[in-house]
Amino acid sequence: MDNNTAENKTVIPPEADLSIVKTVDCETTHNDTVVTWTIVVTNNGPDDALNVTVCDAIPDGLVYISADSDYSDFNGTHVVWEIPKVVVGTPVSLTLKTRVNATNRTITNVVNVTSDIYDPFMDNNTAENKTVIPPEADLEVNKTVSASSVHNGTVVFWTITVKNNGPDNATNVRVSDALPKGLVGFEIDTIPDGTTFENGVWSIGDMNNGSVLVLVLKSVVNATNTTIVNNVSVTNDIYDPNPDNNNGTNKTVVPPEADLSIVKTVDCETTHNDTVVTWTIVVTNNGPDDALNVTVCDAIPDGLVYISADSDYSDFNGTHVVWEIPKVVVGTPVSLTLKTRVNATNRTITNVVNVTSDIYDPFMDNNTAENKTVIPPEAD
Repeated sequence: MDNNTAENKTVIPPEADLSIVKTVDCETTHNDTVVTWTIVVTNNGPDDALNVTVCDAIPDGLVYISADSDYSDFNGTHVVWEIPKVVVGTPVSLTLKTRVNATNRTITNVVNVTSDIYDPFMDNNTAENKTVIPPEADLEVNKTVSASSVHNGTVVFWTITVKNNGPDNATNVRVSDALPKGLVGFEIDTIPDGTTFENGVWSIGDMNNGSVLVLVLKSVVNATNTTIVNNVSVTNDIYDPNPDNNNGTNKTVVPPEADLSIVKTVDCETTHNDTVVTWTIVVTNNGPDDALNVTVCDAIPDGLVYISADSDYSDFNGTHVVWEIPKVVVGTPVSLTLKTRVNATNRTITNVVNVTSDIYDPFMDNNTAENKTVIPPEAD
């Protein structure tokens, strides 16, 4: 009866249904930012998984930074985690940090998991997630001025240069240039075709990566004793990674101005030898600013002998009377008196005086005055 019974056997190996999930900390980000990917490996059983391998291929547009596990290794293109065991029902969390090195694309990052233990469901062994990198356009604006120092009433040219440093094209580019106080008569000098300038806004539209556009505006200075600062800014609908160069500025210095005028009168239009003639000089500052270090110079002509000048500011050097006046205020005339003695006959003596100051004078035609006295002939 020993051969009336038979048997055989089949080996049922262990099974471990591994599943993997990947999440990303930012679904939309920008170039040069750090993106963290979290990978969770779960063993759904029924047996423990041995020698588990998790492999993450770093896609184009990402640069590997680190993976926070003792099991990880980066070989230049892939991050591989070699985990000795994943116990049933005890998930293992892995973290991968990368830096974005791309624009204007969607980056998909794929990871998969395997082990030495048979996995009955392979459909959940691969996971992916993605981050969207929008386009970027680094717009740069600069402003230059035709003169760093000008006077009231002069024409000044402002040159605005806009450049798209990329890496992508910019759309709906707008440059704002508000007319500052002290400038009037803004006009377009040169403008690129296809663009417009209206109400202080230069509307450019689209700008390709690397393109440069230049606008030149003309204005007239309508101020004195000030610094005119002209600001400009650029915007567009595309993300700009470097806003620090979206603003430009330049300035022109407008020095003070004082329109000095001078008038000279004489107390006797006709006189005789050896008489005293009094000359009255009136200096007026027509503005718009105070005049500083004003010099009035009167050359004593032949036929006159200097006697005196009634001012603490006067000095006679033998040929000229010079008044050094620290300040002549706008609208407050300064009167000076010069006394001379006639030392001639049979002539007309003309006495000339002029005025200057350290402040720019826009009208020099009224800076000189003269008057005269007639000395008839004499016969003793």
